Amino acid sequence: MEDSEIVKLYFDRNEAAITESDAKYGGMLMNISYNILSDREDSRECVNDTYQKAWSSIPPNKPFSLAAYLGRIIRNLSINRWYENRARKRGGGATLLSELSECIPSPCGVEAETVGELLSLLGVEDKEHLSSACGNLYRRLYTDNKIGKLKIANSLWIDDSFVCKTDFAENAARNFYASSFIADFANSGTAKEMSRWISENTGGVLAPKIDLNKLQIFSIINTVYFKDEWTSRFDTSATETGDFYTSGGRAVKCSFMNNDFASAGFVKGEGFTRSSLGLKNGGEMVFILPDDGISARELISSPEKLETAFRDGESSWGRVVWQIPKFDFGTSLELTDTLKACGISSAFDKSADFGGITDGSLFISRVSQDTRISIDENGVEAAAFTKIDYNTGTVPSDEAYMILDRPFVYGIISRDGVLLFAGICDNPAEN
Repeated sequence: MEDSEIVKLYFDRNEAAITESDAKYGGMLMNISYNILSDREDSRECVNDTYQKAWSSIPPNKPFSLAAYLGRIIRNLSINRWYENRARKRGGGATLLSELSECIPSPCGVEAETVGELLSLLGVEDKEHLSSACGNLYRRLYTDNKIGKLKIANSLWIDDSFVCKTDFAENAARNFYASSFIADFANSGTAKEMSRWISENTGGVLAPKIDLNKLQIFSIINTVYFKDEWTSRFDTSATETGDFYTSGGRAVKCSFMNNDFASAGFVKGEGFTRSSLGLKNGGEMVFILPDDGISARELISSPEKLETAFRDGESSWGRVVWQIPKFDFGTSLELTDTLKACGISSAFDKSADFGGITDGSLFISRVSQDTRISIDENGVEAAAFTKIDYNTGTVPSDEAYMILDRPFVYGIISRDGVLLFAGICDNPAEN
């Protein structure tokens, strides 16, 4: 049964909606929950609770992608259950994962103050559970078919003079699927090999110029590559040139893709309108258009505002008119100062304790990240790499106009409800 037919059953208050949801997505939901909880009884309860929440929220919500909608619900329920279980066992707990945990596998090799700062930032108290949860997440997210891909890769680059502990290397391979390479950081050829590895694991989207430090003895590189097609492609003949107004008020010419959906879901929140376009592998790309007079940056200027923009608001169903600029741009960021501002300080100090990685002196000297994303009439492609260097040392009658001719917020969400990429499009004409 198609998603639209199942959603109609929910709107008709026909309990067959739950039966059909379970028949189509029960296995997927069970896998999502079990990968977090590692307990089948708890996971089955979370699946049942997911259907109850779907029943109570549809209507007024009318999800475009039922897989993504149910996936988000069960992921949040499972994380909360994990939190409750940990709190009962240890008298406290925290949320399970954050984006940083996907790109820094080192907490399992960090001790004392250093590990405390990293886990505090991630909102996790148990580094061993963090490792296994990341491994489960990687396995769940992995997609590779004719339509699209979602791949996460890690690699360790180790100087031949550096002695890396076996437990750390084995954990990196088991839970983070990390490849290990012997590297001479004084040799420019190593930088080329690193760049080639990044290119191979991001579908050729990224091929960065790598700068090495002669004092460097260890490096961790993480990549994320995503590609998928719109569920409903844009007609290339409807693409037209128009003006996009940057945050500075300057008009730039760009190509706008156009579509008009007579019946689709959208959300109106305080200061924004949000809607999404479905992707064939079950995910979606979310677009958040600030109201006139509100900047995109202000809309997501804090973690609380970011969550509000992506999750809150009043759901509606009706006509949605789309006008989206085609874009292809990237960013290069140095994250060292950002991480320090977030409370990570000892890891960058020469007295850092990375005793789980090595018995020798080791500290983080640099964290950098490159990201690239492009969208066109067919779909979306995005890639990112992060490099960590270590030195010694009801059905409403409504409509929404998603006319994205000014800066807007976007996000790519996997079929399991994981936010993979997020950003602001300020000037689609720039590369």
